[in-house]
Amino acid sequence: VNKAVGRAEQAVLLLCLVVLVLVGTYAAATSFFLNVRAGWAGELVLYSVYFIAMSGAALAAQRSQMISMDVVCRFLPAPGQAWARIVTGLFVAAMCIALIFRGVSFEP
Repeated sequence: VNKAVGRAEQAVLLLCLVVLVLVGTYAAATSFFLNVRAGWAGELVLYSVYFIAMSGAALAAQRSQMISMDVVCRFLPAPGQAWARIVTGLFVAAMCIALIFRGVSFEP
């Protein structure tokens, strides 16, 4: 199941990347050569970048290749490593809560 989810994430990532390149090229070409701006193209590029970032993060987490603080923690003694994990865990939890509250209060 994990490999199937990973392949699905790769497919979504590839699709978003293709959409980003094609729509971005179209928008740049029509703007430069025809002096016509497609508002939908900017939105689609924005959402493609967002989904590429989210899919890439999900894929990295699925493969256990997330950037971690291993470099910093290697220089700390064992109790310091434990405290670093606690502090970073609390920071991540606080950022998630802030993101949830910001998302709930968001008004377009």
